[in-house]
Amino acid sequence: DYSTPRTFNSACEWLDSNKDADDYFLMVEAFDPHEPFDCPKEFVDMYDDDYDGPHYDWPAYNTVKEPDEAVKHVRNKYMGTLTMADKWFGKMLDTLEKNDLFEETLIILTSDHGQLLGEHGYMGKNFMHSYNELAHIPMIVHLPGNERKDERINALTQNIDIMPTLL
Repeated sequence: DYSTPRTFNSACEWLDSNKDADDYFLMVEAFDPHEPFDCPKEFVDMYDDDYDGPHYDWPAYNTVKEPDEAVKHVRNKYMGTLTMADKWFGKMLDTLEKNDLFEETLIILTSDHGQLLGEHGYMGKNFMHSYNELAHIPMIVHLPGNERKDERINALTQNIDIMPTLL
């Protein structure tokens, strides 16, 4: 019932149904990890979460005012949500491999922004200085045929450039 597993499951079903297509374009927007940091308990338990305070999965966009145990808990919720997304992204990659599509598929993994969870004394995003944790987003590209494998380019990227580049 969580949106990220449902989204990736739908992508896997689409790949299974379209594996014989000559050309296709599939864009998967998983949204997670994003507030609220909501995932099955099994994922949060991976991070030794022992928080017993009030429900807390959406940090206020402000300076840190929460006690240390609450900050630790929301970080665990974030990591659990990220781990859940990673698991389901892996299932999509497995589906590409199962259908012999991985080597011929361009895959771009990126994000729109980061999230402060106590770093620099802040919680949230977009009202404070653009710290690296917020603005230095990853972009991982898998080219068909593993071309340029293991190459690392040290440059800033912006997700606004993806669509014009693909077109």
